[in-house]
Amino acid sequence: MPGPRCGTPMKAGRTCARPAGHSGRHKSAEAVRSSTARHRAYYASHPEARAKQRESHMARYRAERDENPLRRKAKNLLAAARERAKRGGLPFGLTLEWAERELASAVADGCPLLGIGIVLDARAHGPGSPTVDKFDPGLGYTQENCWVISYRANSMKQNATPDFMRRILEYADTRFAVDP
Repeated sequence: MPGPRCGTPMKAGRTCARPAGHSGRHKSAEAVRSSTARHRAYYASHPEARAKQRESHMARYRAERDENPLRRKAKNLLAAARERAKRGGLPFGLTLEWAERELASAVADGCPLLGIGIVLDARAHGPGSPTVDKFDPGLGYTQENCWVISYRANSMKQNATPDFMRRILEYADTRFAVDP
């Protein structure tokens, strides 16, 4: 079990996680701002260096995205759900393994509600895009309370009242009724 931590306040509300009494320095907020300003000034006066850095970052991103599109999409789904949970003050207990497992199942079998195919294209957002949906909105993002469904099913679920759903079912029964 690790010993006590330093606990010095850092930026973004975090605290230093290094062992208590470490010999390293902490950057002050002013030092961080100064370092950021130096980098911005350098890249402003050296656009070719910025372009090279940007291309390097994009190459790494593309390699990861193309290597395993399912993992990339699972990470994106988790990041979006984590942000919504944080914004709403809801518990968050989803893991990357859970997201990959649920997403793989939805891609293989289609949307559990509508049966339409789930599309992993990261550049397009459409009816077949995967979304994380909560069974009970008040319970937050836990593995027992969430599943992956299509964007179309999620938006229909969000906006539909029980009366509206009954009317759709009645219409479908009369419109598409098959005589025995």
